[in-house]
Formats: sequence, structure tokens, C-alpha cells
Amino acid sequence: MRSTAFIMVVLLSLSSVALGQQLYEWVDEKGQRNFTDDPNKVPEKYRAKTHVSPGIQASPETIRRDAERRRQEESESAENARRRAIEGAALSQQAQFTQAALACASASRLDINIRPQGGIDILGNERQRFEFQKCMNTSGQPLVR
Repeated sequence: MRSTAFIMVVLLSLSSVALGQQLYEWVDEKGQRNFTDDPNKVPEKYRAKTHVSPGIQASPETIRRDAERRRQEESESAENARRRAIEGAALSQQAQFTQAALACASASRLDINIRPQGGIDILGNERQRFEFQKCMNTSGQPLVR
């Protein structure tokens, strides 16, 4: 009898805590609805637009899925930032190469054709080609055959 009463008291206290919980909801810049039961977990930039729903519970599974989705988005965002940085560096290197090639072609008095997919066609006699290659090496942009 005492154990039954004790179990009832524990269950009632747990259910009252669960009913008293608040669920915080916000929509991120991608239009994704996010939920948490801890207001400190709401990102700072969304706190002003957070809706509080009293008495609603978020299941541990919902919170776990939301946290997993956020981790995935952060991981993808970091990967995209890394990819953009690499692409930016590659574009910068291509721009430096193109600038050096155009300057060297002008100095060597020959025509060149820079291919969009990479590579360069040198149109000139042997002496002009030699001067062009020498200029490119001096500029730090050696030609690779």
C-alpha cells in the first residue's frame, strides 16, 4: 500500500512537471521550424521571434531529431564555407595566372589563347615562346606542360 502511494505521488509529480513545460518555437532563415524546451538553446538572432507554447511537451525523440538536424546543417554549412574558400583560392590563382600570362604575352609580342577549362595556347615563333616562358617563370607562374 505504501509503495503504491509512493508510486502515485512520483507519477503525479512527473506529470505536473511535464504539463508545466514550455516549448519554444522559431523559424530559421531557411523556413525550418525549430523547437526546444530550453530558451537558452534558441539562437540569439531568433529570440525576439520565438513563440512560447505553455503546457506543450516536446518528446525527447523530437528534440533529438531537431538537434541532429541542426548539427547536420552546421556541418553542411561549414563544408560549404570550406568549399567556397577553396574555390575562391583557385579562382584567385587562375586570375593571377591569367594576369601574368597576358602581361608576358604583351612583353613577348605574341598572341595567346587562355582556355576556360585551363591551359593556354601560345601562338608565336620559337624566340617569342622562349621569352614568354622566361617571363612566366620570373613572374612565379611557371608553365606546366
